[in-house]
Amino acid sequence: MTDRRLGRNTVIALLGVALLIGAGGPALGGIEPEFEAILRANPDGSGVEQVLPSNVAEGRGAFAMNSQFMFWVGGSSQSDFGNFFFLRRATVDGGGVQDLLGPTVIAGIAVDTQGGKLYLSPQSDCAPGCTSIMRTNLDGSGGEFLFPAGFPTAIAFYAPGQLVCWSDFGFDDTFTDAILCAQVGDSVGQPVFDMDPAGLAIDPVGQKLYWVGDGLIRRANLDGSDVELLVSGLDQPRDIVLDPAGGRMWWTEPFLGKIQRANLDGTEVQDVVGGLTAPTGIGYNAATDKIYWLSVTPGEGVSATTTVGGIVLGLLLLVASSVLVLSRGRG
Repeated sequence: MTDRRLGRNTVIALLGVALLIGAGGPALGGIEPEFEAILRANPDGSGVEQVLPSNVAEGRGAFAMNSQFMFWVGGSSQSDFGNFFFLRRATVDGGGVQDLLGPTVIAGIAVDTQGGKLYLSPQSDCAPGCTSIMRTNLDGSGGEFLFPAGFPTAIAFYAPGQLVCWSDFGFDDTFTDAILCAQVGDSVGQPVFDMDPAGLAIDPVGQKLYWVGDGLIRRANLDGSDVELLVSGLDQPRDIVLDPAGGRMWWTEPFLGKIQRANLDGTEVQDVVGGLTAPTGIGYNAATDKIYWLSVTPGEGVSATTTVGGIVLGLLLLVASSVLVLSRGRG
């Protein structure tokens, strides 16, 4: 009888330690769980801080901002047709998080601060032409469908010319990759380039369209003329943002886990933030002179099973089970 009680006590003790580790107690190895988050830093990459842990950056990691708000696609709503997400908004300091639209799938976001509009590229699995480029007010109200689209991805807006540009796979029956542009009020977009970039941005001062994709950064006039290759030899850049007044641009490299920058003419390429996991969408706030981006980051102050802790948990449960078997045998 003594042996059985000793065995049960041992089991309880081992299970207690195992559950403590599994619940995020004093974890071994110091490995924290990962969460999608919004981070920011100074233009040179210093002063990195987490603004908002928010389960964001699905798909291409749609993200955009102005001086007051950040807009991104996050959350998750499962259905028989797959996972859908929400268009969300928060202040640039991470406060006042709101769901504006959804559940839906939005691949690209562009902000027209002066006009008080968001330009969006929703996605669908339907045939080419059944999806439309749309716009809403900054609070998500007043939705309008602007142009038919196939499978749109990145999007950019040029306020002075009321010009919307987006990348699209299958905008017609030929399933051609292209960058299309249209003025608000047009009925359809016109192909400008035969390619499908991962990220788009427009310089309203220089009146240039920039795009990243296929390990390159290019730019051209808004009518598609005078194409320039600015940066080559990149990995798989995902998104790009410009600071026309400062003559700078930044882009994300999700598979290399870093953010890079260069002058608008492509010179002086340098790493500014490294050691990241899958940075995707990126934005720049001139008011705070900060870059913001979506990335996977260690969850601060969040308890969960760690990698080493999980191994220890398994071993402890194995030992506990063995003790339980032995104690029953002795009984």
